[in-house]
Amino acid sequence: TALQRHRLERELARREAQLSEAQRIGRLGNWEWDVAGNKASASPLLYQIFGIEPGLLEHDAAAHLLERVHPDDRELMARLARSALQSREPLDATFRIVRPDGEVRYIHSRAETIHDAQSGRVRVAGVSQDVTERERAMVEARNNRNRFAALFESCPDALIVVDANGLISQVNTAAKALFGYTDEEFEGMEVERLIPAHLRDGHRTRRDAYRANPHFRPMRSGMTLHAVARHGGAIPVEISLGHTSIDG
Repeated sequence: TALQRHRLERELARREAQLSEAQRIGRLGNWEWDVAGNKASASPLLYQIFGIEPGLLEHDAAAHLLERVHPDDRELMARLARSALQSREPLDATFRIVRPDGEVRYIHSRAETIHDAQSGRVRVAGVSQDVTERERAMVEARNNRNRFAALFESCPDALIVVDANGLISQVNTAAKALFGYTDEEFEGMEVERLIPAHLRDGHRTRRDAYRANPHFRPMRSGMTLHAVARHGGAIPVEISLGHTSIDG
């Protein structure tokens, strides 16, 4: 009936509106490429993400899209696209584009090749998402890790990272020189091994207490402390403790 048709049309419009809103929030555009005709249909958001004039992909779609790909990523993406078409394996790639205003954005695309056995028609359907903020955050995190590693390694004082179980996970060059152990020997070593034997049990108790209330502090300020090197000799040291979270 007319009433049922109206309800169906209204429900369809509601769902299309929900899809458009979800794509807008997720910066996600969908597309479909007719390989033989080299033309594509795409959602409005995909045109916005790539900075392409609406309707431009209806002719010579591959060239228009590839033109937007960053020059350093263009050859790789062309090769991945050819491979996906030949193998009919899904495409899953993250690459950069250059918008008309020169802004570089990161795009994550997933696509599948669909072959119609009866008509012989080949088309590729996919989605592309703007993941610029995520990629930039990952790059910044990687740069921060690299800066920390450089500072950690170049520090003239011996630095030792110990996990919650009292096992050594990382040392710098100064620590290796002071104690005489290699990276491999330090890895997983109980930190109490570096402490005189008669103090180890008491140190384990204090370590557990510190873990319950971690904070920066020097150990026994004004007193002479000793550590034990690989050769068994005592080393006078000054020790400070600090707490941090690494990789969660």
